Amino acid sequence: MSSRKNAGRSRRIVPPAATGTVRDCALSHILIVLVVVAFVFRRPLGRLLARQFPDRAKRHQVVGIVITAFLLVIAIRLFALFW
Repeated sequence: MSSRKNAGRSRRIVPPAATGTVRDCALSHILIVLVVVAFVFRRPLGRLLARQFPDRAKRHQVVGIVITAFLLVIAIRLFALFW
């Protein structure tokens, strides 16, 4: 009788604990959205950075630090995933 009760319903797949928590998953999606938004609005962001840092070398240093920070976060998350 109970098998007929759930006959048409799909079962929820629960991911293993090693993949991370729901909060970690949401954080990854937020990072992806931020990267996409930064790519789409790269010209206005470039103008904003140019106004903030008129020196080209300093501007490239700031952008390099931001990119390095993203890469470090990705590397740490991958390390934690395969730990």
